[in-house]
Amino acid sequence: MKRHLFSASICSLVLLIVTTYGCNNSLSPKDHKLSLTDLKPKFKYHNLDKFELDNYTWEERAGKYHVVDSGVFYLIHQDGKRQYSNEDTNTEYLFAWQENRDTNFIEFVLLSQDDSYCSLLTYYIFSKNGKQLGSVVLDAACGDGGWTYISYGKFTDNYTVESVSVECETNSDSINNKLIEVLDCDSIITRYYFSKKGSIKEQEIFKRHFMDTTIMSFNKN
Repeated sequence: MKRHLFSASICSLVLLIVTTYGCNNSLSPKDHKLSLTDLKPKFKYHNLDKFELDNYTWEERAGKYHVVDSGVFYLIHQDGKRQYSNEDTNTEYLFAWQENRDTNFIEFVLLSQDDSYCSLLTYYIFSKNGKQLGSVVLDAACGDGGWTYISYGKFTDNYTVESVSVECETNSDSINNKLIEVLDCDSIITRYYFSKKGSIKEQEIFKRHFMDTTIMSFNKN
């Protein structure tokens, strides 16, 4: 958002207004060279002890949080593996700024929604100079057709996150006036260990496969 201004004082005033209010709650370093710490007041929550996805619809979320735009996206996602999209089905929001775990790092949680019908809360760790060191999904809810995936993670101490996830496929068929539904699932418990240097190591500690079958009779007209 470039503006031709003829006075340093006017420029400063407009920059202050744009930075404070923005357009559609978005953030961009185009008018101001952002650092990660500049984002702190834009987060909806601060220093949460537990992390849960909200109950807003995807349409409602845009008015509840500050949206991560392209400039901030690349400030956060530094490895080049992901590309920014301005579509509503691929959006990230500034959820929670965290300073209650380890003050040697910059840490925060993003809320994201994507075109695989997932909503995620992801915890990020950065060095003080802004280099990303690691990330872990704390909460997830996904669903598309007969596929569902849910996970819930929590800190068991300042350096350990334990996550429980369940992924299921539902298949159905009708045979001899009976509807047969088969639920095929995997349940996994994973621990994520935060090192004192900011990296994160993952360890799967439990996995179970289970199935369930439901049979319903119906009359064929």
